Amino acid sequence: GKGSIKKMRKDVFKILFAILAVFALGFSHIGYGQSIATEFVAEISPKNPAPNAKGYVKLVSYSFDINRSEIYWLIGGITKKSGLGEKSFNFNVGKAGTKTSLSIVVYTPDGARTEKTISFRPAEVDILWEAETYVPAQYKGKALPSSGARIKITAFPNFIKNGVKISSSKLIYDWEINHKKNQSASGYGKRSFSYAGPKVFNTDTIKATVSDYSGSIVAEKIIKIKAADPKIIFYEESPLEGILYNSAIGKEYSLFESEISIVRSEEHTSELQS
Repeated sequence: GKGSIKKMRKDVFKILFAILAVFALGFSHIGYGQSIATEFVAEISPKNPAPNAKGYVKLVSYSFDINRSEIYWLIGGITKKSGLGEKSFNFNVGKAGTKTSLSIVVYTPDGARTEKTISFRPAEVDILWEAETYVPAQYKGKALPSSGARIKITAFPNFIKNGVKISSSKLIYDWEINHKKNQSASGYGKRSFSYAGPKVFNTDTIKATVSDYSGSIVAEKIIKIKAADPKIIFYEESPLEGILYNSAIGKEYSLFESEISIVRSEEHTSELQS
């Protein structure tokens, strides 16, 4: 009767639900197992090798035993190193703008195959700084920053892509001062900025990370700037030759009756006043 038909329908639905549950569980298990079993990380040092520099790669995995895995290292498709547990590799990159492709093929202890390809396009960047401090005329040394003096920082990148040098105005600059990003100084085409330098006895760490628009070419540079103590140095001022900047006066100075000499002081590395 009707009761038996309803019961049959319920049984059929139960059976179908059980079958679907089994399939769903099976597929989720397979998918999860494959993604975890073949996952590894390539730790690169330095992260962005400079032109003609050496690099080092180490493999790390928390999902399978990397030490029991067969590993192949290839440069440009040519095997350079292989073997059981060969989880580290040293390599060289070419000159600025040349592409180096590093491929890593790993066979896990379970027989699963996984691989990664990492491309390097080395570039370089230099950082120059200029302190807005006073030095005497004809002084041949560089003006050093006194405590808190303004300092101008400028990046000079060398980026080459497809044989053509990329204009410095078309690159993206990320600036850090003492490991903190300077948001206002960073951005597209922002290769230069000024800031209040380190206080007395302190040193500032300046880092520039420069990249092209696609982010495929990256270069980094770190410099340190130390605050200098202002010094007062004495020079002889001759009536005939003027101030003798080529020879500072030491601890002792003698005036002879036959000469008319004036001793003049000059302050080095004092902050310019606007």
